[in-house]
Amino acid sequence: MDRVLVIPWVKKVEEVSERQLAKKAIRGDHDAYGELLKRHKAYFYKMAFSYVKEQQVALDIVGEMTYLGLMKIHQLKNPDYFKTWMTKVLIHVALKEIKKQQDVMPLLDQVDIQEVNKGISIEQKLDLYEAMDRLRPEYKMVIILKFFNDYKEKEIADLMELPLNTVKSHLRRAKEELNVLLKGGCFNE
Repeated sequence: MDRVLVIPWVKKVEEVSERQLAKKAIRGDHDAYGELLKRHKAYFYKMAFSYVKEQQVALDIVGEMTYLGLMKIHQLKNPDYFKTWMTKVLIHVALKEIKKQQDVMPLLDQVDIQEVNKGISIEQKLDLYEAMDRLRPEYKMVIILKFFNDYKEKEIADLMELPLNTVKSHLRRAKEELNVLLKGGCFNE
């Protein structure tokens, strides 16, 4: 008969809160940092893929984000914002990669569209993708973060390091441009 040794003061990894892990990671605990990344790996990959639409490039972006995050984790001021902070790092790495490739890819085509605009036809979705391809990159980014990843305007401002009013302007202008491009627009909030 096998017996399991239970040590009451040792918590299982699953029982450790994200905040506790972030605090440990900030203090240099690489295992805690790794656990935090494991908890959010699907999200980080999805975000990277939404920018570049190539599996290997997305994995490279996540790898670079992981490295930069590890090197700069001590700069994270509030452990409650680990995921947001890492998303910011990921966005900077993704944009750097896009600039390096010197051709901005159509970002909307790369987003998992199944949860967005379920009620519109395939033709309307294709029109929307084509219209998104014509937007300025910063407009595409705020649209993706707001409507595809459910970020609030304040969170977008923090991630993009822009004033809140600039983000609101980008959203308004992007929607206006989309409505013009779509001739009456199927992209209304």
